[in-house]
Amino acid sequence: MKYILPILLWVCPIKKVVLMKYGNTEKALSERKNAGRMKSMRIWISIALIVVAAAGCVSKPDDMTKNETLETPVIPTVSSTPTKPDLTLNNYMKLFEKDVIIVIGENATQIELDAAKAIAYNLGELTGTVPVIKTGAEVTENEKAGYNLTLVGIPKENKILQDVYKRTNATRVTDEYPGAGKGILEVLRNPWNESKMMLLVEGSDEWGVRAGSVVLEEKQKLKDKAKVLVDWEEATGVKFPIDNAEEAIKYAKMDVDVKRFIERMSTKGYKVDTKSSNTSIKWSNDWVVRFQAISSPIEEDVFTVVINQNGTIVYKGL
Repeated sequence: MKYILPILLWVCPIKKVVLMKYGNTEKALSERKNAGRMKSMRIWISIALIVVAAAGCVSKPDDMTKNETLETPVIPTVSSTPTKPDLTLNNYMKLFEKDVIIVIGENATQIELDAAKAIAYNLGELTGTVPVIKTGAEVTENEKAGYNLTLVGIPKENKILQDVYKRTNATRVTDEYPGAGKGILEVLRNPWNESKMMLLVEGSDEWGVRAGSVVLEEKQKLKDKAKVLVDWEEATGVKFPIDNAEEAIKYAKMDVDVKRFIERMSTKGYKVDTKSSNTSIKWSNDWVVRFQAISSPIEEDVFTVVINQNGTIVYKGL
């Protein structure tokens, strides 16, 4: 529009200029004719210029819209909901990364307690946080709902496990199923709070429970399953009564305190050679297994475990 007004001013004054110069004489009439022709020419030129200017005004908003569209930043959308790992045993490290309580029965045997300690140690190695171990009687209602629970033991000796059977469709373990030396590993949602997880490490006997704690350390056996059956002999290669040095060493190396000793020696730069430096000597009904750090001159860098033939550790220490 800013171009149209000057164009009109350029066209209109012609007649007034001619009258002022020549008046109403014949010469003036001739000049007026020439001026009329010039005015017509200017009008057509003006019309053309107005059309061009108007076209520019119309097309400009399209250009502006185009430019504004190009300059508008694209903001990526990010989901605020974190992805939860699948409810499978091979994800148990992620599912039980924090806020974990391990629950044992009030009358748990030493083997069941060893299983609980092994699970706590393994989780500590994987996540950096060692969970607390409590008996069922020590666990409060708030803790049942506020924590990821790992229930360890023989169901008839663990009241919380019995309660879980009433609240869920978890596999029932009895004295007969799955049988002597066998157990079940199963992961499910905490029935007191489904945003939390629950891991069942249960067995028909204490060795079925201990087998579950061993298998948890072997991720390749868990695969993408929510439940697996475990067998002590298959998981460990140890049969009772222990009647050879190789089985005695295997059994002793499952102990959490032995694992800590080996780890401590490793941080000192020593290697524990279980084949040549460790000896097993049959003494009465027990096996004496000694773990010694290679090249260490310190007598305290020897860890001794005494195991009876039925798998009970009767002594361990430096």
